Amino acid sequence: MYIRRMISHDLDFAHKLTVKEDWGNTKEEIAEILKFNPSGCFVCEVSGESIGMVMTTRYDRIAFLGNLIISESFRGEGRGEDLTKHALTYLENAGVETVMLDSVERAVPLYERLGFRRACRSLRLRGSIESEPSESLKTATRNDLSSISEIDRKHIGADRVRFLESGLMSSNSIGRVMELQDRIAGYIFATKKTDFVWLGPWILSDELSRDEEMLRDAAALHAIDSQRVGVLETNSRALSCFQKCGLEITGFSWRMVRGSSQPVFSMAEYAIGSPARG
Repeated sequence: MYIRRMISHDLDFAHKLTVKEDWGNTKEEIAEILKFNPSGCFVCEVSGESIGMVMTTRYDRIAFLGNLIISESFRGEGRGEDLTKHALTYLENAGVETVMLDSVERAVPLYERLGFRRACRSLRLRGSIESEPSESLKTATRNDLSSISEIDRKHIGADRVRFLESGLMSSNSIGRVMELQDRIAGYIFATKKTDFVWLGPWILSDELSRDEEMLRDAAALHAIDSQRVGVLETNSRALSCFQKCGLEITGFSWRMVRGSSQPVFSMAEYAIGSPARG
């Protein structure tokens, strides 16, 4: 098996792999991860045929590992483990101290062999939220990026400004901010997928009693009545808000951590951006 860096020519192949897994990724999202960390995304080949991939996202000394997929006919032969080891070696050489990921149940033993430990469940919810635009929120612009990234970094513990800026500039994504007394108390992104809207990332730094107001406002941003979201089970308040607004848990993955430090999951993180990049 030969492992090489992913290039733009691989994006169709990578997207087809995620479609077969029904992960809901768009080709643009995969391209975004590749754009921001081209040296940390890999494809494996057998006899010149691309048969799997893995992608990493770096935020200084923290990283996420995601989109690990091996074509079905090549599974059960240790190729996924070899590919993951290759990606972890890259991250270690880059100075990353903590690696996180969201794992489906069947892949947990693989990651545990490689030093990951379960931290909590990363829940997936979907449904139809009764939308209601709010006058307390406004559409985010690049002028808000500094404030958004500041509260994001405070609660996530990493600098995600590149992805936040990309979300603001995307034609498929709309960001909303809650501005109170000339300060931003929270932000939320709503990204249009093929037939649903993904809500997240979502940080609500304070004014937690207004979480439902923010959620219903975000549900009104695209003309699609189906919403999905990912939330760590450690945030019981966020989970309660989603369920109150009509979303139901449809599944979960395991948020797993590898490294010397145990991250603290903030109650301000109401929704993850994506399983592949946190």
